[in-house]
Amino acid sequence: MKILHIDDSNLSLKMLRVLLESHFENTEIISIKPDKYKEHKAKFKKYDMIIIDLTMPVISGFEIIEDLKKENIDIFKVVYSSNVQNIVKKRLSKDINLFLEKPANKEQIKLLKRMYELWKEKK
Repeated sequence: MKILHIDDSNLSLKMLRVLLESHFENTEIISIKPDKYKEHKAKFKKYDMIIIDLTMPVISGFEIIEDLKKENIDIFKVVYSSNVQNIVKKRLSKDINLFLEKPANKEQIKLLKRMYELWKEKK
């Protein structure tokens, strides 16, 4: 399994990596800053999951989600953000698979894993 995590915060990239590694075995986690997005965009089909922060410089999570939608890329999409306003969640609900609030904890990662497994079964 391959997971791409895009965030402008080094701390978020590191913390989430530790949690993901403890719950997802045999998984490659690629953590990038938003300025590297274009380099990885062509490789999106190689990933099983993408985890995106919403508020970032260079490109926002909203723009990345729109790109995924336009390209019709079948990937499990997770928004990982501290922007938890209901209006934001509602706006994104039809375009993503899961919304995780920063900072993540073990229970959220367990939920992420369950939701991913269910999504994978339906494919």
